Amino acid sequence: MEFNDTVETLLPRLRRYALRLTRNVQDADDLLQDTVLLALRKKHLFRDGTDLQAWMFTIMHNKNVTNVKRAVRRSTIELDEGAHVYCDVENTILLKEVVAEIDRLPPPARRVVTRVAFGASYAQVGQLENIPIGTVRSRISRAREELRWYLK
Repeated sequence: MEFNDTVETLLPRLRRYALRLTRNVQDADDLLQDTVLLALRKKHLFRDGTDLQAWMFTIMHNKNVTNVKRAVRRSTIELDEGAHVYCDVENTILLKEVVAEIDRLPPPARRVVTRVAFGASYAQVGQLENIPIGTVRSRISRAREELRWYLK
């Protein structure tokens, strides 16, 4: 079987591995594309008789490590669905703590806080969650209190 055909048969497994590494569909697809392009550019380095799947997985792993290191150097934090905040190291640490505490909120409160944080109005959140606007307000209020307590 030709190199390109074999790579094509590995795509579903590579995509699953990319999803495990990135935990984000869009980032996984980007990682998969980068991996395949790099493998095709470097196929002259592949030795016949060795395991192509292992070679491709190694390329993907190394590319992911490079991407993560680059993101850390730029002091970026991925909050949700590709949204990034660029800040200095001190604010990066604080933001990571806030995000970690938001993750500890009960799921209904976490969804409401996240949606409001990314620009949805209380009315929009109420419609999305199928709850009255008063419930949205109370969940936001309780979540703020919990976050204040956690971050003291």
